[in-house]
Amino acid sequence: MANIYWYYLIAIIGLGATVFSIYKKQTVKRSTFLVFYLFTTCITWIGEFVVLGLLDAYAYKTGIFSDPWAQNILGHLILNSTFYPGTAILVAANCLGYGWISFITIIYLLIEYLCLKSGIYEHHWWKYYNDRFLDFFLSSIF
Repeated sequence: MANIYWYYLIAIIGLGATVFSIYKKQTVKRSTFLVFYLFTTCITWIGEFVVLGLLDAYAYKTGIFSDPWAQNILGHLILNSTFYPGTAILVAANCLGYGWISFITIIYLLIEYLCLKSGIYEHHWWKYYNDRFLDFFLSSIF
């Protein structure tokens, strides 16, 4: 399977969280959700510019372009326009507590770990994980 399909799958998860939140909270105006979605998208783009563009902290490997910068831009646009804003809307609209936020954080870390292991994403300087620990942890769960 091409790398870009994994990015599309993650985008669908983010959009699904958005649709679920908007559907569940019909008392809130849809324009409010749209403004919040656009706001969180803009915030993620600014953060991505600093971390990806200026600090070169990681690389997206979408497999569409041969130019690494173009791959980074495409991966950034897909994820930061769907997945992160969708999660922000899910948390804010449903007033999720610390337990749910912790659960979502663990899911994010597992997705990132799977993307690193499958080679569609690469860290350059902030390797906060230990492969042996995560391999042991995941093998004990599954």
